[in-house]
Amino acid sequence: SYFLLSLLIILSSIQILVGTQVREVVDHLNLYTDIPKPEWTNYLGAWFNGHVFLAIAVVFLTGWFLRNQYKEQGKLDPASRWLGIWVGLEILTGATLYFFDILSAAQPLHLTFSTVLLGTQTSLWVQYILRN
Repeated sequence: SYFLLSLLIILSSIQILVGTQVREVVDHLNLYTDIPKPEWTNYLGAWFNGHVFLAIAVVFLTGWFLRNQYKEQGKLDPASRWLGIWVGLEILTGATLYFFDILSAAQPLHLTFSTVLLGTQTSLWVQYILRN
C-alpha cells in the first residue's frame, strides 16, 4: 500500500505537470492561431498523449490500491472511497474537455479535482505512515 501510494503521488504530480503543458498548447491555439475551437483537440500532440497515458496509469494503480486495501481490511476507509470518487470525476471532466471542445466550465473543475486527488493521495500516505 505504501509503495502504491508513493507511486500514485509521483505519477499524479507528473500528470499535473504534463497537464499544464497541454493547457499551454490550448492557450497557444487560442491566442496565436485561427484554428477553430472544435479542431483544437487534433493539435494537442505528444503532451496530450502523455497526459492520457498517465491518466490510464493513475486509474489502474488507484484500482489496484483500492482492491488491495479492500482485501487487507475487508472494507475501504472513507479517504480511499473519496480517492476513487476523485479519480472518477477527474476522468469524467478530462473526457468532457476532450469530447466537448475544451468546454470552459470543465477546465476549473478538472484542475480542482486533480489538486484534491493529489491531496487525498498524500493524506492516505501520511495516514499509512502514522499507522505503521
